[in-house]
Amino acid sequence: MPPGMPARTGEGIRELWGQFIGMGVNGGALKTLSLEEHDDVAIEVGEYEMRVGAALVDNGKYVVVHRRQPDGSWKLGIDIFNSDRPPATA
Repeated sequence: MPPGMPARTGEGIRELWGQFIGMGVNGGALKTLSLEEHDDVAIEVGEYEMRVGAALVDNGKYVVVHRRQPDGSWKLGIDIFNSDRPPATA
C-alpha cells in the first residue's frame, strides 16, 4: 500500500518497485521499532529510508503484517508505508 497510490498486489508490486528502481532508487534501510507475534500473525512497525546514490530521497514509517506459512516460515502479507516528507507542491 504505497503512499498516494492505489494498493498493489501480485505483479503490481513488482511493477511499483521497478518504477522506483527506474527513478534511480538504489539503496535504503529499514529499522524495526517493534515486532509483535500473535499465533500465526506478526506485526512489524518501523522506519524506512530510500536513497539515490548517497542522497536520501525519502524517509518515513511502515507497518508490515507477516503470516506464518504451513512450513513454519513467515511471509509478508500486508505492507503499508507513508512518507514523513510533505507532499510536493504543484
